[in-house]
Amino acid sequence: MKDMIDLIISIDKYEAKHFFKRMLSPAVFRIRFSQNNLQFDNLYTNRRPDAIIINYEVQSRYISQLAGTVRNIQNDDMTKLIIVHAAKNKIETLPNSYDVQLYLHKQLKAEKFQRRVLSCFHLTELIDKIVGSKRMKENRLKLLVAEDDEKIVKMYDKFLSGIAFDTRFVDNGTDALITYDQWKPDIILLDILLPKMPGLEVLKEIRVERKDVKPAIIMATSQGSQETVKTCLQHGIQGYIIKPLDIARLNRVIIDNYIMHCIALNSKAPESKPVEKGSAGKSKNKSGEKVSTETQKDKSTTPTKKINKIKVLIVDDDPKIIQLYNKCLSQKAYEIKTAMDIEEGFKAYQSWSPDMIILDILFPKMSGIELLKDIREKCKDQTTTIVMATTQKKDAIIKECMSHNIQGYLMKPFDIKSINQSLYKYYQKNKK
Repeated sequence: MKDMIDLIISIDKYEAKHFFKRMLSPAVFRIRFSQNNLQFDNLYTNRRPDAIIINYEVQSRYISQLAGTVRNIQNDDMTKLIIVHAAKNKIETLPNSYDVQLYLHKQLKAEKFQRRVLSCFHLTELIDKIVGSKRMKENRLKLLVAEDDEKIVKMYDKFLSGIAFDTRFVDNGTDALITYDQWKPDIILLDILLPKMPGLEVLKEIRVERKDVKPAIIMATSQGSQETVKTCLQHGIQGYIIKPLDIARLNRVIIDNYIMHCIALNSKAPESKPVEKGSAGKSKNKSGEKVSTETQKDKSTTPTKKINKIKVLIVDDDPKIIQLYNKCLSQKAYEIKTAMDIEEGFKAYQSWSPDMIILDILFPKMSGIELLKDIREKCKDQTTTIVMATTQKKDAIIKECMSHNIQGYLMKPFDIKSINQSLYKYYQKNKK
């Protein structure tokens, strides 16, 4: 079970290790040091850290390179970037696009230094993504936790963010339903093996019997069989947590799933207003004229529009990658169409008019950059969100793609945990 914060600290002098070991508690932080780019790439790829600390004095020439690798090439907007320096007046801050969370001075006392690092992991920035501005205390996300294991409940109580969540606990399925009815939570964290009523029955009761799709429901259990997962997914859960819990990422997982649930729900059509009744089977319109109630009834009973999914065209010649996209991308947020080559991709673009294109670069006959150019220059389309996805790390290729107004860049193998949020971020950014 993980209950520590993973750090990669980039240094190139051995003495710096002693400084960071003195400043950061081994009970709170799991620290790995990298002394060159190769070590950093290996550490970062093998285990995504919660934060990267870069020692400014000895690594100043590599800072932009490392930050660019994390933010632009790896498309990682979750890992925190922290710059540590010795002289306040000499340091040059990085561009906002690198999203550096913290600049720390070495002269800080150890207690304050560590507290400042920990401050990066408050969840207000994630809440901002959901509601557009910082929530007041009374407007925290309402989280209902249904769990009968006292040890697990204590862990939830200790590690769930008080900034993000207003949390209530119940220890059986019956109480979970009663609390759901009375309290109307935003998120339900539901164990499958609950007394009185199993979690799966609670899920069915909410989704099927009550037909309520508003709360995000996340299942948490040690029952990780594919059949169990499949059954839960069929009944509209947003996520799945396997015990033992990954404590360090618990808050992030819950909020990420809630964000994606909000994406899927935020395009619903408004409910129709009731018709003002008149006399003798008639009703009145705005000008006061009487019209047939039969006509009004027809209008008022028009079915609610379906959710407007984001139309995503995936152009890639690797069947395994396409299968991975289909598996990872949210079916509630995205409507997906695929093409295996450039020609097929261009035809699909013309006939389907996607909102977003995920475009590989390397194809047998023609480069994906050629399709990018055709869309941007020949078709004069600057509005479709285009995200390049490839194993190519060459700066020249990245710059060429950027020059043709791409919105993002996915490096293969991509991070399947954050791909939905990353793509939606690119899409929203392009629409502003």
